[in-house]
Amino acid sequence: MMTIITSVRVASLAMRTRFEIVLWDRERSDADLRAAGEEALREIAETETLLSAYRSDAVLYQLNEQIRDTAGTFALPSRLAIFVPLALLLSELTGGAFDPTLGDADAVTINPGEDFVVDWREQFIATSRPGVRFDAGAIGKGYALDRARDVLQEVGIGNALLHGGTSSVVALGKEPGGGDWRVAIASPNRLRDPVAVWHLRDGEAMGVSANYERADHIVDPRTKHPVTQSRLTAALNRGSAAAADAVSTALLVVGEEGLPTLRESFPEVREWLVVEEESPGGNTKIAT
Repeated sequence: MMTIITSVRVASLAMRTRFEIVLWDRERSDADLRAAGEEALREIAETETLLSAYRSDAVLYQLNEQIRDTAGTFALPSRLAIFVPLALLLSELTGGAFDPTLGDADAVTINPGEDFVVDWREQFIATSRPGVRFDAGAIGKGYALDRARDVLQEVGIGNALLHGGTSSVVALGKEPGGGDWRVAIASPNRLRDPVAVWHLRDGEAMGVSANYERADHIVDPRTKHPVTQSRLTAALNRGSAAAADAVSTALLVVGEEGLPTLRESFPEVREWLVVEEESPGGNTKIAT
């Protein structure tokens, strides 16, 4: 007699996008799976209250308010003592192509080690000039998914797929049929067929970035100029979805020419994708 395996789906809105979790387990009830999924969603909501740059009750927003107008030494909230150093490390590994201190167009661009120092052990940030500002936008969804995955693992969930707006994805275990989780990357030109279908193994994460609808909304942190080439980029790695998001964002900035350097800095990335528009409405160029 064949056993029919059903999955449970839970979803919520956070960080201005839809987060969804698909879970399954032969040995656990749907109610148990749903409770675990809801707990993971609460962790995502909690991450929004940590990292939002727009909510006045968010921890990162409040830190930015403290350090915006004056130099000095400020307490680094314990809940940010992991995120901020991680974001700065990812920025360093991308050669500055991903920059968590760039923020919006009015923000002052700063240099770690020159304009500010972060000490996560002693939990403080020291700034030498006003204008220091952090923005978690590029990796916030991935970081939220990393935390949600941790929650699922802590309660013993072995099989799940988590995504935030379909652009940040985390996989645990297998899909109900026993294979790897399959995720399609939609064509930036809205063609019927996806540009790629990737198989995510247990513990892997995927990040996708694109600027096809508005190319100039992405700024190259190194030159402070808008990225004018329309691209869709993606990276698949083992471990951190925040890292996958940072890599795909950096790849959006550097394009195919920057692939070799990023490959050296991120050997854990096993899949790469760059799709570039060659002409308005025309064909695309794909590099992997």
